[in-house]
Amino acid sequence: MPFDFKKEYREFHKLLKNKGYVILQKSVYLKVMRDSRHIKSEMRMLEQNSPATGTVVAIQFGVNELNRIRTLSGEAFDMKYFADSLIIV
Repeated sequence: MPFDFKKEYREFHKLLKNKGYVILQKSVYLKVMRDSRHIKSEMRMLEQNSPATGTVVAIQFGVNELNRIRTLSGEAFDMKYFADSLIIV
């Protein structure tokens, strides 16, 4: 990996962590947001700060889809981790 790419990646990774993203696995981040206004704002921030090299993909889906995530091996995904950000009924 070229040095500039590594530096850009490290800076983007640090930004995501500071903005409250959780690492699900290497290079896969998750952040639960309450409403579409917050999502639009976050998408603008990601677009402005994504590295010039490499690929950044954002996928939006609802709480119902998150609740259907199943861990097949390794540490289990638990929506309770996000209890301070989201009310789950």
